[in-house]
This record gives sequence, C-alpha cells and structure tokens, in this order.
Amino acid sequence: TAAGDTPLQQTPRTQVKRWKPPPQPRLDKQDAVIIIKPKATLDLSKFRGSNAVGNALHIAAGVDKGSAELSVWPIWEQNIIVVGVRDAQIIRKILAIHEIQLGDKAQAVYSYLRPSDDTCKGVIQVDPRVSDEDITNALRSPDAPVVSVRKLGSSNVAAITFEGRKVPFHVFYYGEAVPVRLYKKTTPACALCGKLGHRADVCP
Repeated sequence: TAAGDTPLQQTPRTQVKRWKPPPQPRLDKQDAVIIIKPKATLDLSKFRGSNAVGNALHIAAGVDKGSAELSVWPIWEQNIIVVGVRDAQIIRKILAIHEIQLGDKAQAVYSYLRPSDDTCKGVIQVDPRVSDEDITNALRSPDAPVVSVRKLGSSNVAAITFEGRKVPFHVFYYGEAVPVRLYKKTTPACALCGKLGHRADVCP
C-alpha cells in the first residue's frame, strides 16, 4: 500500500451452521415407548437414508406404512430403534417381533417396553423352556391389564408390565393363581472383563 494508506482489513466470513436433527426422538407424551435392539452384530446405520428400518417394522407389525399409529425413530449412534405407539394391540404386536427383514436378511431383534408413569412391573416364576408368547397366551390378570411379558433370558423368571401404578398380588397362569413379586432392576455384569454396567456382547 502507499505511504499513509490504511491497509484494508478483511472481515471473517460468517459461517453458516448446518441444521442437524435433534439426537433424541420427539414422541407424544401419550405414546408407549418400545426399545428394539439387534440380537446379533448388526450396524443399523448401514441402512441410514433408505427407510428400510421403518419399512421393516411396519411390515413385521402388520401396520399400514402411512399409519399414524406407529412412529419409528432409529437412533444410529446407539444402534437402537425407538418406537412410539399408543394402541395396546399394536404394542403387543411390536413386542412379539423377533426378527425384521433388512436388505436380503432376516435380522434377529429383541424389544422391551420402557417404563413410564402409567405402568408398573412385576415378576413371576415360569418354566425356563417356555417362550414369551407361551406365557402371554396362558396369562390372565383380572386386577391390572397386562401390557407386555418378557422372560429374563433362559431363567425361570418372567417380567410382566401392567397398566397402572399398582402391581397385582396375583395373576392366573394356566388357570392357577401365582404370586407376583415387585420387579427390581439389576445392574448387568460383563462375563468377559468382570465389570458392572455392560454385557459381554458390548464389552469395550
């Protein structure tokens, strides 16, 4: 520049931030929330942008793809699927899904109902050889409607989620009155490293 001239100062360019979708699903407060996880090693993010996950769940549940009864939120970072649903019959259908068709393969999954203020959970003893479906078909609860049934691994214990906030003292299983104990959440322990807080299949 010439003597006495003030050098031009370049103003920094304004950086335009790209919009990013919220990391957590925005579900209706009245919806029941179901968490679905792959049983085997499966990277759900491979199907990102293809709508394959939502399509697979609608087909497995027998729900029309344009139906407002089901909202599917894949959480790619956590490798899980969050499903919001209100209808009790569809809740049972989703919880009964054991596999979904992704690509050219049927992928094994398991699901559970996330506890809410309008549900409670108890446990009963069952034959270790029976399935969730067997238990559901043989179960009757006059005092509190059953939302879902899930056997805890290969044990002789089944967890039952009831509507309402009071766990009934008894349910009828194969017509026999059996006591219901309060469900107590346990901390998972890893069989590989021995540390608490995670399972062996997700050991870091």
